[in-house]
Amino acid sequence: MKLNYSSYLQLDKLLDSQKPLSSPAVHDELLFICTHQAFEIWFKVIISEINHIIELLNKGGFKQTAPHLQRIVAIIELFPAHIRVLETMSPQEFLKFRDNLMPASGLQSLQFRRVEFLLGMADSRYAAMFNNEESAQLKKDSETNLWNTFLKTINKKYDLKISDRNSQMDSIKQIYNQNKFEDAKEFCENLIELDESLLKWRNAHALLAERMIGYKPGTGKEDVQKITQKGSFEEGGVKYLRDMTMKKAFPLLWEARTYLT
Repeated sequence: MKLNYSSYLQLDKLLDSQKPLSSPAVHDELLFICTHQAFEIWFKVIISEINHIIELLNKGGFKQTAPHLQRIVAIIELFPAHIRVLETMSPQEFLKFRDNLMPASGLQSLQFRRVEFLLGMADSRYAAMFNNEESAQLKKDSETNLWNTFLKTINKKYDLKISDRNSQMDSIKQIYNQNKFEDAKEFCENLIELDESLLKWRNAHALLAERMIGYKPGTGKEDVQKITQKGSFEEGGVKYLRDMTMKKAFPLLWEARTYLT
């Protein structure tokens, strides 16, 4: 068959992948599914970009990474707009189909966990939500993560020390205070921008959850209990999402601001 727009994008498969569960049908469920599928497609691109940046760093390059880091930022900056689309639902309309989601939850997104682990935010507690193969992938992502690759690169390229947290902080301060490390400094600034975009999205997500469900238990309450290791879900839900709004991918880069001259 001759290639065309539809076959190239496999639109038959793509547009047949929305399967609302409500009976009778709830109008807004299609919106909910499409928005979250859009997130997952973007996560796939972000994972590809992070892996490519890691490859470039391993080859000793910083400048070549800039457009790829900026691309990730541009993608993540779309996410609050996706949240805004979801906010066009009323809480009552969402509640008409929300129970059908249980026990599914965005918390179970393997691709988003891969993004976190690839950036360097590995948390082994999340592995409890996934099967052995998926957990092995997260472990692999953690071992080859972007932050560790950055540290190895500055050690190899500039002989900057990275043996412990204090030496890493000293090396970051040198990068910012000496012109000869300009490429590494630009890379660090791109990481900060990426992290800031993630934090803004996390905040938008937490606000969306509070706007839609208040302090009701989340659909993924069982998984939150595994992660928080608490007996009561009051420690999860919107509180869990609020805690995540403070979760930085590159905390040393943020802390270093205090010591720059």
